[in-house]
Amino acid sequence: METYTKLSSNLITSSVWAEKSETKVLWITLLSLADQHGEVFGSPVGLARLAGITIEECEVSLLTLTSPDRHSRSPDMDGRRLEEIEGGWSLVNHAKYRDLASREDVKRKQNLRQKRYVIRKNEKQNTDAKTSFTDEKTSSCDAKTSATDDETSFVTHGPYKQKHKQIQKKKREENKLPHSERFATAWDEWRMHRREKKLGLTKTSSGKQLVMLSLMSESDAIAVIDQSITNGWTGLFPVKKQGYQPKTQSADQFRI
Repeated sequence: METYTKLSSNLITSSVWAEKSETKVLWITLLSLADQHGEVFGSPVGLARLAGITIEECEVSLLTLTSPDRHSRSPDMDGRRLEEIEGGWSLVNHAKYRDLASREDVKRKQNLRQKRYVIRKNEKQNTDAKTSFTDEKTSSCDAKTSATDDETSFVTHGPYKQKHKQIQKKKREENKLPHSERFATAWDEWRMHRREKKLGLTKTSSGKQLVMLSLMSESDAIAVIDQSITNGWTGLFPVKKQGYQPKTQSADQFRI
């Protein structure tokens, strides 16, 4: 069965680290081979082959590890590292360091779980805040749309349709718009076009354009407006005749 052993950083400050190189290599080999009970089964010959040392070096190192060590930090069994058992050896402090490592693992996992919990909590709060903001914005837009629809329905349907026409007629009279309602519709489109271009019409400019358009027939005036809106122009020009290309100077003279 495959085993897994953690090495404590205290190993390099222990008395075993002051031993010969082959002893340190054999000790790490034993740590990696130990089972869950801290026992290693085998022979000096097999250990020597696994550790990459000679049999004589293995036997001397085993003797060192099973002997008392007065410099050892652990008083258990007079500081011995190994204890001989039937068929192999037992690591004296294996259970102690295994439990220590387990407690450290538990603490580390608890810290990681706490960090993940905090991250998820913050993400949820941010998501909820964004969702709430979006819902409020959507509700506001829906309310505005509903109000606009209600207003449109109010003035264009049912018994209020005639009233709407009267109001539009009054506005045309107040603004002194020439021609009929067809021209008024085209003029409203022209004003909307200018606003979309971020070039609102001034009172003076509107007056001069209306004077120019009033001198034309209604169909020609509407054609002038449609021509400018279709071409994305910001000024009004006489309708170009087919096959005729006016000079720039001539066109500028009519621009208002």
